[in-house]
Amino acid sequence: MKKIPLWPALLAAAELSAAGGVKPAAFLWCEAPPELARLFGSVGLKPEKAGPGNTDAPVQFMSGRFDHAANAKRYVDAVRAGKTVFVGFRDLAPVHRDMAEFLPVTPWSVKSHTLRRGGKKLVGFPGSGYEKLPPLAISNIADLHVPGAPIENSLMRYLTPGYLKPLNITDFRVLLTTDAGVPALISARVGAARVYVCGGDLFDPVLAKSPGYPALMRRLLKEAAAPLPQPKE
Repeated sequence: MKKIPLWPALLAAAELSAAGGVKPAAFLWCEAPPELARLFGSVGLKPEKAGPGNTDAPVQFMSGRFDHAANAKRYVDAVRAGKTVFVGFRDLAPVHRDMAEFLPVTPWSVKSHTLRRGGKKLVGFPGSGYEKLPPLAISNIADLHVPGAPIENSLMRYLTPGYLKPLNITDFRVLLTTDAGVPALISARVGAARVYVCGGDLFDPVLAKSPGYPALMRRLLKEAAAPLPQPKE
């Protein structure tokens, strides 16, 4: 495989301790909009810069391209360790097979801009708890295809084994769609981990200027800071 520069944007944030103390939220290779600092503080998280070796935080945001094995490994390691992981496709490219297996979407649709079906306004999916958000817009958004959806059932015969999913990917939730009805933000459990996938970039400048952005991020960060319920043995 051709070597590609490591350009993901990874945000790692620690959960609140049992005593309710504030924990650092470490930004790697990116800076979130300054206005997010207050939102992080509201759920007991403190944004800080960190070195590339910081991979132990229980909440991690990754946004970029994932055709490089090192990027895929960072995601897979976080999922296997039971973290809360946010994935955004800021740059469209084929997803590395090691990562594709453990994503709660079939990511062939994020390979190219030509696979997008349009729609740059985002709306909350009915029943998700996000349907009353103020207006949201984003500069670019890729389709997200949930395994088992009708569009996927008709295409499964074309997919490689790398797109097959283990049985421990469960609890799918569509949170946002485009105004064309295409899923744009989903969440699911992947084993002991909690994963959010955005078809674009949660730090996209157009999205960050949207009236609904503070409310969207406040809700997502509140979910991210909450302890993950673990399966009973």
